[in-house]
Amino acid sequence: MIDTGWSTTDAFNFLQGELRDIGLAVTDISKVIVTHVHPDHFGLAGKIKHISPRTELFAHRLESDLIESRYVKFTDLRDKMSVMLERHGVPHLNLPTLNSASMPASPV
Repeated sequence: MIDTGWSTTDAFNFLQGELRDIGLAVTDISKVIVTHVHPDHFGLAGKIKHISPRTELFAHRLESDLIESRYVKFTDLRDKMSVMLERHGVPHLNLPTLNSASMPASPV
């Protein structure tokens, strides 16, 4: 499988349905190749790996290094973005919305 789609219930259910239509299940996925670390490309990789521990995950080293800083331990990046947004004139009323704009990508 190349890229997995968003980490949402709808995306996962759709994936299962499409696999079922061709006679497969998530546990039949032997490899997942993540092309880059946008949440719509690697979002379901963890869930697939959890369901199918034998599935191998592949990503370029430079991309995989970004996953933790962007999506797991993202508070430093979020704080830096907040300062940058404010410095470049984003109105104070808009800062909370923009600061949390990527949070739906986070499972928490």
